[in-house]
Formats: sequence, C-alpha cells, structure tokens
Amino acid sequence: MKRLICKLTCWSLAVLLLYSNNTQAQQVPQFTQYRFNQLPFNPAYTGSIKGINFEAAIRGQWLGINGAPLTQSFSIHAPSPLIKGGLGLSIVNDMLGVERNTSAFLSYAYKQNFGYKTRIAIGFQGGIVQKSLRGGDLLSPEGNYTTGIDHSDNLIPTGIVAALMPNFGLGLHVRRQQLELGLAVQNLLEPALSFSTNESEVVLQHNRNFLLNAAYTFELTRYLNVSPSLLVMSDLIQHQLAVNVLTTYDDFIIGGLTFRGYNGSTIDAAGFLLGVHLKDTWTITYSYDFPLSQLRTATSGSHEIVVHYNIANIMTVKRGKTRYNPRFM
Repeated sequence: MKRLICKLTCWSLAVLLLYSNNTQAQQVPQFTQYRFNQLPFNPAYTGSIKGINFEAAIRGQWLGINGAPLTQSFSIHAPSPLIKGGLGLSIVNDMLGVERNTSAFLSYAYKQNFGYKTRIAIGFQGGIVQKSLRGGDLLSPEGNYTTGIDHSDNLIPTGIVAALMPNFGLGLHVRRQQLELGLAVQNLLEPALSFSTNESEVVLQHNRNFLLNAAYTFELTRYLNVSPSLLVMSDLIQHQLAVNVLTTYDDFIIGGLTFRGYNGSTIDAAGFLLGVHLKDTWTITYSYDFPLSQLRTATSGSHEIVVHYNIANIMTVKRGKTRYNPRFM
C-alpha cells in the first residue's frame, strides 16, 4: 500500500500509531520490481520457474528523509514433480522509522496443467512475523527528555518492545502462453499482536490485503519483447495501482518504465528500470523511482536492486534407463 510519512518526522507518525490501544499495523511492503520478486506477495508463484531460484532484493525508499523505509527480501523456491508443485521460503525485513517488521514464510504451490498452454497453481504460505518498536527514539508532546526518557504517556514504551505472531496467506497463479495472472491474500486470518508498554497494552491489527497482478508479453520481433503489467493492492479501505512496461532485447538487455497511482490523491512515483539477463543463470535489475507526491520536495527518490540466480533443480524426477529382459520378449 502507499505509505505516508508526516512531513515533520517519521517519529511523529509512530507516536500517532501508539496513541490508540487498538490500531492497524503497517501493511504489505512495497517493491517497484514486483515482476522479478513475486514470492513475497504470492505463494502460488512458488516453483513457477524451472530450477532452484534464489531471489534477493533491497529497496531504499524516499532517500534523504530521516527514518524512511528500507526493505530487504530473500527468497528461494523450486518446482518438484514429486509433490506436484513447488516449495519455497521467503524472508522479508521491512524498517520504517522506529518500526521493524521481520517475517519468514514457508510456501507450497500445487500446479496443474490444462492442455499444453495453460498452467494453474494454488499456493499456501505459513510463517511468523516479528514486530519491534524503539520506544526510546520517540518524542511525546508532553514528554520530558532533559535528564532521561519520560514520555508522560503510558502507551509509548521507553525502550525496545517486540512481539511475535503467526501469519498465513493464499494465492492463485495462472500462466497461459504470453499471459500471466496472479491473485493473493495476505494476512489471511487478520492476526493481531500486542505490546506491553509500561502500564498499558497496545494491540496492532493486521488487515487482510488483496493483491492482483496481470502481465502480457508481446513478441514484436525475433529479438524484441514488450510486456506491460499492473499490480493492484487493496485492504478494501485504501487502494494502490502500479503499472509498468518492460522491454527485453535478445533475452539479454532489460529496460522499463513504471508508474504508481490512480488518481490525484494517490499518485506516488514514476521511474525507470534497467537490467541484464546472463546465460539463463543471473538476472540483475535496478530501478529508480522519482516522487510525484508532495514528498518530492524532501527526497531525491527511491532505489531498488533485485538479483535472481538460477541453478539446476536436484528435486526433479530423473527417468531411468529402459532395459529389456529377453525372457519376456
């Protein structure tokens, strides 16, 4: 979802978050290059690419703003005919001001082919999420900080507090020739976690999030492909739309343009993407987002790098040699 930071500081945003005993927690992390980093969003993507796939991403958002988001992810997934699907692991570390969200999910996707052109996968993920807050870095309007930390507010911790919770997600992934579709639900059971802060308890509710992505690849020439795509994210209260167009030349050079926003109040950023694809093993891409919202006066933009490495799959079924027995010929 589009993440808003108050112009004063990220710390003031965190104070607002803690002023209520029951609040809504930060939602799904943001990545511009969702086409190259789909497993953190959709468990049905697990094992959709041949071989064992390692995917790592790092995103520095709104550089120049104190406490701006920094997101890192690492994923590994592979198909396996032995289980008629794929297995995967996804780890995401998302930092925003005084808040840190670290998650680890195991995923499984069941795949079924329909003819030679269509493959449908249904995926499930389960794991844990740890949320922590550095209460000592927060400032309260009524606080006294001359000789120590005194927030004068029992809802604001004076040190680091952390909590764990289980979390689950579902996904659907469809591939038909040049068409790719995905639908996922994060925070499936809308889990909640609580922090004990001095004399009070703060409960953070994680809203259910829905993600829909679609892409189509046009083969313009033997060497040139163009692939437009979109990603819609919503918790049924707030919505965000991301659109990009990727161009690939000779299955080697990758370039693209991206845009986020769907109306005047949600326009976030525009940007570009550059990358290379090396011998069916390495894919390395970089993107830069230029802010279009009012934040453009406070930040130079956002940078993101994604690295994908593919090796042979040791979990595939190997066909044995056929030996004829003359006794039964």
